[in-house]
Amino acid sequence: MTKEQHKIIKQYYRNIKRCFPVFNASEKRYLTGIQTLIEEFTFENPDFTSEALYQEIGEPKDIVSKYLLDIDAATLHKSLNRTRHIRIAAITIVSIFLITALIKFGLEYRTYLEAKEAYINREIIIIEE
Repeated sequence: MTKEQHKIIKQYYRNIKRCFPVFNASEKRYLTGIQTLIEEFTFENPDFTSEALYQEIGEPKDIVSKYLLDIDAATLHKSLNRTRHIRIAAITIVSIFLITALIKFGLEYRTYLEAKEAYINREIIIIEE
């Protein structure tokens, strides 16, 4: 297998993985099956192209849509809700961190300006005899 063919397989697998709305253990098992199909295809067709791969196995979005139609709706709903809650929590944590960092930066900058104004630029020392 050439480097170009290896890149085609890697990109195809990555495109399938990106199409999944959630990625759990069942999706990993499904992708393992797809990977087996890809390996069998490449073994049977050593000089394949990306068009042949897409034609034989299918478009990534079609593969994922078939999978999503076959799984239980309650399981999918539960996974999507869990993913949504995780995203909301992550966005909240990042927002709190950014707001805290901005407040700290503002306070530090104000302290810097106050210190700059209070700094004595020079002192004149007169020694008298």
